[in-house]
Amino acid sequence: MRTATNRIQVGIATLDVTVSSHVGSNDGIFPSILSLQVPEESAVKDITFGREVFWQSVDETKYRLAHLV
Repeated sequence: MRTATNRIQVGIATLDVTVSSHVGSNDGIFPSILSLQVPEESAVKDITFGREVFWQSVDETKYRLAHLV
């Protein structure tokens, strides 16, 4: 049974919302996603079934890319 003490409200409620969108292909946006989320020189496993569609526009010298076999 839940009680009021199970959850404590913290923070300040706002109506601020961040919205973004992208029109294009996966290889067009993937370099930007990597730059935001993955530090350069990181080891990255390619799980895109060997098609490498996501990696077509990525400077692979910035990452240690391991492909699935």
